[in-house]
Amino acid sequence: MQCEYYALEGLSQLVSSIRMVKRSSNPTIDIEGIVLTMYDSRTNLTIQVAEEVKKYFGSKVFKTVIPRNVRLSEAPSHGMPVTTYDRHSRGARAYEQLADEIMSASVIIAIAGMEGALASVIGGLVDCPVIAVPTSVGYGASFGGLSALLSMLNSCASGVSVVNIDNGFGAGYLASMINHMEAK
Repeated sequence: MQCEYYALEGLSQLVSSIRMVKRSSNPTIDIEGIVLTMYDSRTNLTIQVAEEVKKYFGSKVFKTVIPRNVRLSEAPSHGMPVTTYDRHSRGARAYEQLADEIMSASVIIAIAGMEGALASVIGGLVDCPVIAVPTSVGYGASFGGLSALLSMLNSCASGVSVVNIDNGFGAGYLASMINHMEAK
């Protein structure tokens, strides 16, 4: 989750969608973890958003935070995951650290606006499916989410599926189906 105000709004919508999936088809679905991205400890907004998320989700917030990093933004324009483009950058090292934390997941939902590359980066690091949800709100969400959608559709990592803009319900439902298949 981007450390921006509108990302909190998107997270709230995702929580509502997960509640709907729980009631309608999968009572065991839940958020496994929250990753704080575009983290900039120099800004009050980042610190406030991180504190709010940690207050609400507690131990579900991953310890690893992904910093704002130019190399993370440049990698997709070169058609590479950041771990190939510049594996020694702060952003790449943070994602590798995050991968160690999330290796046990059976599916990951990545929600992003400006960072349409987020799903691709995660997909290049983990061995489970990644569901990408482009968002129309938040910092850098250009053209109503269309730029994030196109970036995610052109992902260079295998195992990444993309749902439509702001389709948290669809992502939650797809994750539920993957988890059911995993349990069989």
